[in-house]
Amino acid sequence: MKGKNIMLGITILLTIITIVAGVGLFIGNVTGAGYEFQYKVHSHMENAYYANQPELMKSELQMCKQGMKDLGLEKNMFATIWSWDKTPNKRMDYQYNHLDSILDRVESVIDWRNEVYGDTSGSSETLGDVYEQKMDNLRGFLKEEGWSDWIARDTYYANFHLIYYLSGIIMMILALILIVLWIITWIWIVEY
Repeated sequence: MKGKNIMLGITILLTIITIVAGVGLFIGNVTGAGYEFQYKVHSHMENAYYANQPELMKSELQMCKQGMKDLGLEKNMFATIWSWDKTPNKRMDYQYNHLDSILDRVESVIDWRNEVYGDTSGSSETLGDVYEQKMDNLRGFLKEEGWSDWIARDTYYANFHLIYYLSGIIMMILALILIVLWIITWIWIVEY
């Protein structure tokens, strides 16, 4: 009976340690690395998405790009630590080129709007609809199958905050170990 209690105690202790580690990783990410990325990069991406004027969208995208540079994200960095996963679509130079292409499109919308609305005598409600469609198209580039700053986010974590980058894998391994340990403990308590 004493051996069963020791095994059960160890299993409970390891469960508590795993829960505390998971909560610690979560809190550390939310208040540290995650907050820093959100503040310097992603919040500007969201602001650009919800901007109602192309000038504001452009300004927010420029701040987003500057935030990436301020975090130390260089063009030759990858959004992964795994050598087999380091492909051109996961390099920061692709991220920067993508942002530049969106900024070019924003500039085109500004030019179009100034050209069309510069002479208000021919403006109509239809042109307003075209303008809104152009803005919606820009928003589509910012949030197409997820936010457009995902490469920067993963690069930031992979290169500067590895523990958070790997936290999902770490927690999955700990959970599997705990499941096996609980099964062994249960079998041992029931059979012996």
